[in-house]
Amino acid sequence: MDAGAALQLSPSSFADARAALRELLDELFEMDASDLILSRGAPPTMRIDGKLLAQGDIALTAGDIQALALELLLPQQWRTYEELKQVDFSFKWGSTGRIRGNMFQQRGSAAIALRAI
Repeated sequence: MDAGAALQLSPSSFADARAALRELLDELFEMDASDLILSRGAPPTMRIDGKLLAQGDIALTAGDIQALALELLLPQQWRTYEELKQVDFSFKWGSTGRIRGNMFQQRGSAAIALRAI
């Protein structure tokens, strides 16, 4: 997704969340970014060469973050997040690499930080 592209999610559309997440994670590796940050009120943001670069100009909503989280987390991880308001997780991304993630509360809203490892 280039910086001018618009990520458009509907909180009730998990198919859109899945497609958006796939695109963002593919871009994370293609752009050699170290991090992907998903937080309410900001567009998805990647850290590339130490600089934070917004991917698009549409801010994510709380519903968008929840839809993306439900795609990323296993049911037990989601329960841990609901109980502790933070959870660490990791997963393999195709043949490209691995992702280490953290979902947490930031200023009263959920946020997700993903790191390519």
